Amino acid sequence: MPTGRWISFEGIDGSGKSTLLAGFERRLRGRGLAPLIAREPGG
Repeated sequence: MPTGRWISFEGIDGSGKSTLLAGFERRLRGRGLAPLIAREPGG
């Protein structure tokens, strides 16, 4: 079983977390990876 990575984007409201996450997700998918995106507690 391959090992995974846990990456967390944290910051105050309006700091650009969602924008950063969207770009990072596109980049991973472009490399053929399938990231699991979870938002807690809100989102």
